[in-house]
Amino acid sequence: MKLRADAWILIGLFLMLFVGMLLFVTPSMLIENYESSTYNPDPSGVKAFYTLLERLNYKPVRLTETYDKIPRNAKILFIVEPTRPINDGNLDALFEWINKGGTVIIVINPYSKNTMQFSNKKYGKGEIKVIRQKDKITNYGMKDVQNAMDLLTLISTKVDDNSVVVFDEFTHKSGKKTGEIAIRSNVLASLIILCLSAIVICHTKGRRFGEVRPVESRFVRPSYEFVESVGRLYQRADAAGMASEIICNSFKKSLYKRCGIGHNVDDKQLFSILRDKFGEEITNRIQQSLWYCSQIKVGRKITESELFKVATEINELNRELGIG
Repeated sequence: MKLRADAWILIGLFLMLFVGMLLFVTPSMLIENYESSTYNPDPSGVKAFYTLLERLNYKPVRLTETYDKIPRNAKILFIVEPTRPINDGNLDALFEWINKGGTVIIVINPYSKNTMQFSNKKYGKGEIKVIRQKDKITNYGMKDVQNAMDLLTLISTKVDDNSVVVFDEFTHKSGKKTGEIAIRSNVLASLIILCLSAIVICHTKGRRFGEVRPVESRFVRPSYEFVESVGRLYQRADAAGMASEIICNSFKKSLYKRCGIGHNVDDKQLFSILRDKFGEEITNRIQQSLWYCSQIKVGRKITESELFKVATEINELNRELGIG
């Protein structure tokens, strides 16, 4: 079979694309990075959780210097599977910060060598919490929404609107280089593809390859079995319960802010403040809405109709209280 000149040109362009990718994508870019850095997008990295905190306005920051440079408004420091040992001088600065009220959350694999000296303990006004299950915070672990919810619950009890959540990058060997390499490789690959695509478009403008074929367009209705299986998956995942819990937690956080109180205030004190500020009727409505959250935590499943009722009522309360 004899190929036309246009076909040979296209084959040559695709070969150029292949060679260009080999030249610009080094072997180190193709090997998974196992460092638990907030710059690392691979399964072992922590970039997904860091990005989640940014979107939820928890103000995460990276610490690339020693512990004596921890920001003054920091309430929580995450140390995730360090690859560098923590020396004595740096350790002294860390314990000094904890004694002043800071909370260190150390996330490591069991029997990790670099952080064996740490255990769950209070130091002065602060404390150390050790989570010996690294997948609780990794990109891979974020596939389980419960891991994210557990960490967010832990953070929300410690921070306020003016504080930041710090992630230790000083004890990671690669650090920012991981993200820079990934960005550089993606940019180079994109430029090569764009250039070759532009050449192909300019060369083939006004031409066609092969015979003209009519485009078939028809509407395909999904089968009853498909719709039924999707509905069952939705119910098994308890999507309504998860959505209701997120709505209630967000509403509760807004109430703390509206009343000008910290997140450490218990429900009894919160409702007492609400009665003084907004009256008995609104407080009873708030209690009824937040009651669903307490029921979900003890294992009760919420229906779609109940979810709609909770969301509608909370939206109305937000409007009446001037929240949002």
